[in-house]
Amino acid sequence: MRNVAGDVAFELRWDDTGADLDFFVFDATGAPVTDGFTLSNPERTALQAAEGDDYIQVDNFDDAGGSGTATAAAAYTLRTFTPECIWSAACTTPGSPVCSPEFTCTAGYDECTDDDAAENDDDGAGLAPAVDPPVDGAPLELERAICSSPAASDADGTSLEQDWFRVTRGDSEQLSATLTWSDMTADLDMGLFDATGSAVAVAATEDQNPETFSAAPGAGTYYLLVMRYAPTGAAAATPYTLSLQRAAAAP
Repeated sequence: MRNVAGDVAFELRWDDTGADLDFFVFDATGAPVTDGFTLSNPERTALQAAEGDDYIQVDNFDDAGGSGTATAAAAYTLRTFTPECIWSAACTTPGSPVCSPEFTCTAGYDECTDDDAAENDDDGAGLAPAVDPPVDGAPLELERAICSSPAASDADGTSLEQDWFRVTRGDSEQLSATLTWSDMTADLDMGLFDATGSAVAVAATEDQNPETFSAAPGAGTYYLLVMRYAPTGAAAATPYTLSLQRAAAAP
């Protein structure tokens, strides 16, 4: 297939419930680019593609016998398309802040009780409220709450009830974040992501309170995620305090 630069999505689906098909995408040099290699049907993935030729390999990994070496052919449909989003930063329409598994912008989640008023739209990065911690000043402290309801979890059990914040950094600035909460039965985590959705810093140590990180990734817009790792399956929200501070680089 021939790419123009931009977002591209891949989808592979089949009707044979006894088969397990996967796909692998390679660039013109044979280097792997992305893949759909799970137990799902359909298999989907998306990425920001560079201009040029890519090659897609489809593999019939398994049949009903579970041998890992399928011999019967399975009919399939493979398509590529331009997605509405590949992660939630592209979802900027109020009421549709989440990038779905089908790569479309959909509604946020409304599973938490005792949550803040912006619960639905801050479930995605694109509608994250802007925060502006001062440079070399007192920390900016935000009081929020987050839950982890099972009705809003992905296939791995990760909570989709999330709080996102948007922060803009100047060149050579360091951003420090501290996440604290008083409920000792809860475990909250946070991470910082760049405009492509790549993780810049993660604070996700089990049973650690507070969680902290400091990062100096360069000038630009970044997205900070707060989520509750434990307890799972509880709609009652955990109040927390997020403290943010920017520091100028030493001369």
